[in-house]
Amino acid sequence: VWVHHKLLDNGEKQMETNVQLARDDETLLLTMDRMRLREVRPEHIAKMLAQAAGDDDEDLLEVEWTQTEAKEAAKKDLGKVLIIGATSELQEALKAELLDAVSFADSAASLAQGVWTNVLYVGALADGANEMEVMHAALEISQAAIARAAEKRKEAPPTMWWITQGSQAVGLGGGYVHAGLWGMARTFRMEERAVSLHSVDLDTSMDNAQTMAQCLTRWLPCLQSGPLAAETEVALRMPEGDEVKVFVSRLVPSSTKAQKAGCLQMSSRGSLSNLRPVTQDTRQKPGDTQAELRIRAVGLNFRDVLNVMGLYPGDPGPPGADCAGTVLTVGGDVTHIRPGDDVFGESPG
Repeated sequence: VWVHHKLLDNGEKQMETNVQLARDDETLLLTMDRMRLREVRPEHIAKMLAQAAGDDDEDLLEVEWTQTEAKEAAKKDLGKVLIIGATSELQEALKAELLDAVSFADSAASLAQGVWTNVLYVGALADGANEMEVMHAALEISQAAIARAAEKRKEAPPTMWWITQGSQAVGLGGGYVHAGLWGMARTFRMEERAVSLHSVDLDTSMDNAQTMAQCLTRWLPCLQSGPLAAETEVALRMPEGDEVKVFVSRLVPSSTKAQKAGCLQMSSRGSLSNLRPVTQDTRQKPGDTQAELRIRAVGLNFRDVLNVMGLYPGDPGPPGADCAGTVLTVGGDVTHIRPGDDVFGESPG
């Protein structure tokens, strides 16, 4: 991408310019007319951050599931389908629905050996499927899909579908054992744009292979065409018997609101219930070698569990040392960071 600037005005504290972004072939991507750039000094940023230290964090988001109007497709045309990880019962049920258009495999190796329209990974649907084995198989499928896309064949890469059941909190969820598969899928979509990957969560009431096969073959054609084609996360639910309802995920501001600055207090070790949030009424001025952060996220890991339970050797200090946030103020001897910087690291307390 090339950027072309046309300077319109260059004053003492403000600059005005026209900006154009274009590809190598001069295709115009973006135009910004009369964009103004104003001087902002570090003290201005520090003052703004200090004033906002007690504000609600609007960057905290959560997933909300929204029902959408959709009807199952009249034709069950999924093209040539490869299904990976199906049990023998599910294989028979899918064969009955898709006839000769479906092939089955136990691993990702078959993905590179044919021309497929859709590839379904259904390993998470097996009763008692090991979570880590399912994740490992999904990783191998991801790597095979990336390699297939990199070959740049004349055929488009197949659409990938990872199927779970009851892993999302939409209505009556299940054990959420395979929810990690959705996290891996989100990472895949952010890092690999050449492959289309969709996550579909079935209702826990679909308790036999025939019901799951019928739902998949009737709804996947609908999910890959029309307005639903752009949806990467879908939950199919049957709250009223046989009628399937379609839910899509949306990011919305979190209902969790921090009223004041606070800390996690541990009155004594021995039980997780001893952890209590306590508000901080005053802000301590940082020392010469210290910095004050507005914490955006805190990581609690197994070390913290051992700490709270009194099982960690020695004194590990207060829990929740892993953190990420924004620098508000710094001491006089601190030169490597400044107010406004986003940082992460360990900061006990």
